[in-house]
Amino acid sequence: MRKWLWIAFLLAMPLGLQAQVAGYDFHDFAAEYLDDENAEYYETLEELALHPIDLNSATKPDLLQLPFISEQQADAILAYRNKHHRFASIGELQFIPELSHSDRLHLSVFTVCRPPAIGKPTFRDNWLSGQHELSVHADIPFYKREGFRNNAYNGATIGHQLRYRYQHENRTHYGLTLKNDPGEPFAKRGNYPYDALMFYVHHRSRNDQWEWLAGDYRVGIGQGLAFGQNRYNSKQTLLDAAQTGADVFKPYTSASQDGFFRGAALAYRWKGLQVAAMASFRRLDARLDNDTARTLLTTGYHRTDAELAQRRNLHNLTAAIHVAYVHAIGSLSLTSYYSHYNHYIAPTPRVYNVHYLRGKSAAGLSLAYSLNLHNLTISGEAAADKHFNLAIVNRIDWKPFNALSLILQHRSLAAAYVAPYARVTQSNSQPQNEHGVYLGVKYAFRRHWELSAYADWAHFPQPTFYASQTATAWQFYAQAKYTYNRQNSVLLRYTGKAQQRDVTGYDGLIEYAQTHRLRLQLNQVIGRFDIHPAFDASFTGSQTTDHRMGYMASLRANYTPLDCLKIGAYGAFFHTDDYATRLYSYEPSLRYGSANQAFYYHGLRAAATLQYKLNRHIALAAKVGYLHYFNRRQISSGNQLIDANHKTDLQLEVVWRP
Repeated sequence: MRKWLWIAFLLAMPLGLQAQVAGYDFHDFAAEYLDDENAEYYETLEELALHPIDLNSATKPDLLQLPFISEQQADAILAYRNKHHRFASIGELQFIPELSHSDRLHLSVFTVCRPPAIGKPTFRDNWLSGQHELSVHADIPFYKREGFRNNAYNGATIGHQLRYRYQHENRTHYGLTLKNDPGEPFAKRGNYPYDALMFYVHHRSRNDQWEWLAGDYRVGIGQGLAFGQNRYNSKQTLLDAAQTGADVFKPYTSASQDGFFRGAALAYRWKGLQVAAMASFRRLDARLDNDTARTLLTTGYHRTDAELAQRRNLHNLTAAIHVAYVHAIGSLSLTSYYSHYNHYIAPTPRVYNVHYLRGKSAAGLSLAYSLNLHNLTISGEAAADKHFNLAIVNRIDWKPFNALSLILQHRSLAAAYVAPYARVTQSNSQPQNEHGVYLGVKYAFRRHWELSAYADWAHFPQPTFYASQTATAWQFYAQAKYTYNRQNSVLLRYTGKAQQRDVTGYDGLIEYAQTHRLRLQLNQVIGRFDIHPAFDASFTGSQTTDHRMGYMASLRANYTPLDCLKIGAYGAFFHTDDYATRLYSYEPSLRYGSANQAFYYHGLRAAATLQYKLNRHIALAAKVGYLHYFNRRQISSGNQLIDANHKTDLQLEVVWRP
């Protein structure tokens, strides 16, 4: 009874959802562009798609938020706007030769064209008269997990979240996110009333001289050896051209409780000089052993008594300063940071974690550079931690002509290098203990063909989680896309990985474990219909184990009978030998819920979505999903156990825009 009262309450709230139109949308972009196993930045990119950049007021940093846009392409877009005074429509992007067909298609998801503002904006214009949006989302399961049956979970079975967003001219943003996962207590046990509370306020002056941010934010600098990076931490997105300008702070818009700072950041720019500073204080989750933190927890779940006892029991204080000089020919920046924890950090000793963060503090210094020489860009970063262990990443981007891009990256990360906030495109689980070389190529052929590929070699001088001695890994990727009519296309993709691992039961012996995946996908738009059938196959094996296989057939489709109504459907039949042969498929969901899902064992997945725009202010959305296994009697384990071979979920969402 309480479940249906929740549903009635949510549907009664005056909120709304912006319906998508037929054609190319964020779901198409995500299915094609984002890496199968790296869903960390789905919400970040979806936030940009839901609140698109205005091409008529965008600055270069605005455009460089998009991972597929290079600095040269951003300059070309701004040069076209300056010459023609404004963009009348997105269609004018076809007149910019630096943009490929895919670039223009992707930009249609993340940009809009609004009439230019007249006169200098007032305080009310900046902070009150922009675009407001309020949304509420609920996840309603039609089953009970073991944690609810044995009363281990302290909250309701329904998960829900509320988001408020404000935007004005790409310059002023603020937002609030409140979220409770299923099983987390509401308005009790220290929640006021939600378990997760995320917020931010971000403003950039009209002349871009000042920028400040308060609340939750991310930091991206250089190649990511000290703080994050802009390239979404994926080897697939590394194929895009380098962004070498001095990075700025970005609001943290995700509901995930990991990977951000909380405090304030300030940046000042004068001509080519930029000075920035940040300070952050966060309460982290950790498994404590007396006064020692053995494990830093990043799931954000606070459902059981044990999880609640580990909630926000580790304090972290971080401060940094960043000085950069940016010129058309290149840039040079210096960054220094210091981080302190109130408990001693000491992971339980293992052969692979000898050089993990230990102690109460971390510090570092990094020097990043870039050099732009017409069609050649050289960029890199060198960093040292507080014990002077070194990490170096260098990259060369060469574009002999518009249709061809070549990328070469070299990385050398000392085994003992410690940087808790580093985010490098690497093969190891930590930004340390690795030497690697990456070679990538992108080629657009006669407007219809787009080819991309990379090969990555990594060497681990000291033990890793998978190998108790020196080991090597290879990774390969190749994709061919043929566009035969606007956004109608056929895509063929191959990914392969071979990594040395210990042979079970034989100390001192290692072998190559291999994984190969293949995908064939069709993207077809016919009037108000768009369909995306796909076939996936996987193959795994090693020198001492039998080969295993998996395959999956899936279909994603949408129908837009009216401009205010969109109906979506998804179905997948999968058959794999085990988890190692799992396959990934992009399943559209409601806002902030989509990602590439992993499917393994034998089963089927079906889902249907409905989005209806009630009026110019209010819209509704719903999704029902069903999962059925043919060769399993239970789903998951522990407190997450479902004592059945199937499960059904309902998602509801309402959004209001005044």
